[in-house]
Amino acid sequence: MVYVSYEGALAYAESCGKSLPTEAEWERAARGEEERIYAWGNEPIDPTYANYDFHYGGTTVVGSFPRGATPEGIFDMTGNVKEYTTSLFESYPGGEPMIYLGMREPFIRENVTRLQVVRGGAWTKQEGCMAAAYRDAHGSMNLGFRCVRYA
Repeated sequence: MVYVSYEGALAYAESCGKSLPTEAEWERAARGEEERIYAWGNEPIDPTYANYDFHYGGTTVVGSFPRGATPEGIFDMTGNVKEYTTSLFESYPGGEPMIYLGMREPFIRENVTRLQVVRGGAWTKQEGCMAAAYRDAHGSMNLGFRCVRYA
């Protein structure tokens, strides 16, 4: 599903008794304990692993790229759609402070805007955005979500 707001994704997950993952949970699922570069491992990406860089012209059915699954069997952690997390897009501890709209430009009178972290690259993103550690904070036609359930 794409063209969904963060609030809509959260409401859907909650209606199913689930949640959206935190950024740390999402990255742990994608990288595993061995801290893989990509969801499937450290082999370089190509169009048989994931839907990225307009290779397929739009989103694809979940599970269309079995080579790109994690060793744990999680599909589509790389490419297809970026996925919301419940974490705010801020710098990591010890990192440089984030600059948000309205903090630097004196002519912008809007409230400071903080966005949710989205992970996973997308069908519209290039190879450099496909590593499991890639993080972003925007999207529309390439933004969706993944539900998680806590045991």
